[in-house]
Amino acid sequence: MATSIDTSQLIVEDTFVSARGAKTARIKTTSGNRVVYTPDCYLNVAFEPSLFEKSKVADARRLNLFLELADRGVEEAIRNFELWIVDYIQQNSERLLKRTLSPAEAKLGFSSCLSVSDKGYNTTLKTKIDVAGTRKVICWDAEGKEMMSALPERWKDVTVRPRMHLSHLWVMGQQFGVVIQVTDVEVTAKAHANPFK
Repeated sequence: MATSIDTSQLIVEDTFVSARGAKTARIKTTSGNRVVYTPDCYLNVAFEPSLFEKSKVADARRLNLFLELADRGVEEAIRNFELWIVDYIQQNSERLLKRTLSPAEAKLGFSSCLSVSDKGYNTTLKTKIDVAGTRKVICWDAEGKEMMSALPERWKDVTVRPRMHLSHLWVMGQQFGVVIQVTDVEVTAKAHANPFK
């Protein structure tokens, strides 16, 4: 079972406009620390890391990484965190968004990181990874040693245990959501069943 996220110790700081023009607000603990969540299980990667505009992937420093949540404990932990943040935003909407939101408006404006399939597939979690620069994701092997080689050549061939930084709230017009940055991954080769036995 995955560990939960203790939302009783979390706050969202005031919004500010970044150098790139994005309106954001950091998510912190009440003592001012980063909010980090690490499941105690390995997850499959749903798709190879990508961008919305596929033609720019080769030059990108930050990519989307979608993780399959076969473990219901992980899905529940993220879902509970998102329920908390929608409620928190609604209660602090004047400070964070400069307008008052009803509970229904807060729920409608929230863009979830979770994508639930209507075809029976596992729920996926949208996260971000840096693949270059000073915040490049660090890969570790199952023995706890840093892998000095490049990132996995094919993410679909491995399972990962991600260390996720529940980084900040983003605001764009009437919509808002959370950025989850994967800072580290413990990587193990995916076990394949022998089809000839």
